Amino acid sequence: MDRDAEDVSANVGNFGPASRQRATFLGKPGQGFGQQALANAWFERRHTGTHKAREAAERMCETQTFVDLIQAYQEWASGAFERIMADGLTCQQQIMAITGALGSPPLAPTATEKEGELRRSESRASTRSKTT
Repeated sequence: MDRDAEDVSANVGNFGPASRQRATFLGKPGQGFGQQALANAWFERRHTGTHKAREAAERMCETQTFVDLIQAYQEWASGAFERIMADGLTCQQQIMAITGALGSPPLAPTATEKEGELRRSESRASTRSKTT
């Protein structure tokens, strides 16, 4: 188990339900659909976003003209939009991975399904003969 998932899993009892959900979401390495990488990338984008917002606020407070203020805001908004698009892209990739893993159902029933259906039809027939 990697260090982050191990830390969360070890401390699940010390925190609320959100931490337990995150521990379940991270799962074990090699299982699932890359939830650990997804979570790490998401948290990294949030971390970057908060730093960029702080830097933009500092630049906006130091500007001398309205044009400089708008330019600082536009730079921040552009980065925020890029991070939102990255979130959307990773979400789409996760959905594609999950739906691809589910696959389509088989066209023909398996041998065990055929046996189970045969047994059910025989039991229905015997029940009908007893009632008539």
